[in-house]
Amino acid sequence: MTDATTESVVVASEPATTTTLVHRGARGVQEWWRSCVVYVNDPPLLNGQSTVDDVVDRTELLRPISRLGAEAVRIGCPPADDDAVTAAVEELLARAHRLGLRVIMRIDPADAAAEAAARHWLACGVDGLDLGWVGPGAQDISHTRYRELQTLLAETVDDGILSIRLTPQGPAAVTEILHEDWLHHVVDTALTRARTADEARRAIDEAYSARDVVGAPAAWLVPDLLDTGSLRRARASALLVLALPGAPYLRQGTELGLPAKRTKAETPGRDEVAEAARAEQRGVTGSTFEMFRAALRLRTDFRLGTASLAWVSGLIDPEHPEAIAFLTGEVLVVANVGDTPLRLASESDVLLASGPLGSAPEGGHIVPPETTVWLWMAPPAAEPDARVRH
Repeated sequence: MTDATTESVVVASEPATTTTLVHRGARGVQEWWRSCVVYVNDPPLLNGQSTVDDVVDRTELLRPISRLGAEAVRIGCPPADDDAVTAAVEELLARAHRLGLRVIMRIDPADAAAEAAARHWLACGVDGLDLGWVGPGAQDISHTRYRELQTLLAETVDDGILSIRLTPQGPAAVTEILHEDWLHHVVDTALTRARTADEARRAIDEAYSARDVVGAPAAWLVPDLLDTGSLRRARASALLVLALPGAPYLRQGTELGLPAKRTKAETPGRDEVAEAARAEQRGVTGSTFEMFRAALRLRTDFRLGTASLAWVSGLIDPEHPEAIAFLTGEVLVVANVGDTPLRLASESDVLLASGPLGSAPEGGHIVPPETTVWLWMAPPAAEPDARVRH
């Protein structure tokens, strides 16, 4: 790590800061899907060839997923005509719900057999359907098909959801999809490709602009090691995304610092590597696993999933263009995505950081390159009421 205290740094100080509202948070009790953290299982997902052992393997992952702090899990869609597999899936659903996890089932929207199975599983307690990748280079789903699936949900489950994931070429279609079909989650992947502060800010602005007008929550794919090119940057990017209002999708292995699996091909030893990493990192302060657990706990404690979001200006010096600062609820998030250390003159309490911070001799925190920090901005004390006698 760079010795930030000996290098020249750009100063960020609290005076004369202004905020620009990007997204207005929700008030009152909200539907679960507006802010849930969705854990995405490795491919290959459960499918027509899945066995009881495959289902049991997925079931055994539920407790670690719950302990991590996720609130929903995405699985595949096994057949409903095998009695043994059916019993195993019913046990998976029951255990997930006992652990407080919603279950979203991935189906192929073009497969009539998958829809028949999905109807069965929705009746058994599945909480939503994921339709996979949509956009140029992937499948194209008609408005009629979306409406058929919405009807299927309405007939079989209360408060169920439909979700899709956009291909890199797909963001231009977000407005049309949301206005015509109103899907609950249109998962945005732009932040997995953002390499500069401007790109990240633009992706966030565009995501909320498209969704807020129709009352849909933002949904984000959390970047992993392969998206970012390094574990340090992956951790920083993850903390940035997990602070955003909406529903983050976390791919299996990301919480351990492992690359997410992207193909159905077998990867011998992956489960063993993941289990060893979890055992090695559990309880170790500063480990990737404990960073994710802390982030998801704080996200719940501060209700970040349904909070407002505003850019903060004046806090970051204009000479440091690769820094991002936003306020979400009572949490100030500062991400240094550049290669120059940043000094925060703020004495606010540090809630969480993606890497070690330094201390400036003149006070405040040194945020090294490729590091994100969450700070608690305590609400101002209420002015005393002059009418009240003490």
